[in-house]
Amino acid sequence: MLGRDRRIPFYARAVLNTLSLSGDDGLALRNLSNADWKNLLDFCDRTQLTLLFSQHLRECPPDWVKRRLERSLAQNAFRWNRVKSAFEECAAAFSFEAIPFVLLKGFSHCPDFLEDPRLRTQYDLDLLFLPQDVMKAYAVALS
Repeated sequence: MLGRDRRIPFYARAVLNTLSLSGDDGLALRNLSNADWKNLLDFCDRTQLTLLFSQHLRECPPDWVKRRLERSLAQNAFRWNRVKSAFEECAAAFSFEAIPFVLLKGFSHCPDFLEDPRLRTQYDLDLLFLPQDVMKAYAVALS
């Protein structure tokens, strides 16, 4: 269990305890008011923990929280599909022009870091090019 450090708000400790799989998240989550749940969700959003937190809840949250988490998961799955399509388009264009590149971060970490890439927020692609290929890659990306 995460310590009782009063500098960490109760709702944030509940999230961190849930994610640490310490087994004591149930009591903390059962004692949350609606205002605490709102603060918890805001905290999860700010720290990009919403998707992961939703997968580790053993206690059933209030219905409005469950709907909010389901909506977040659906929105992220849609966004992930768009990012994946953009990557496939970029990869095809760079391969056609024989421009080597490396995909950094994001879904390149799956399944080693996270089994399902849709449980990680990703808004963009981070690509690494050789210095001599940067301008050519830029031109391809603009086309």
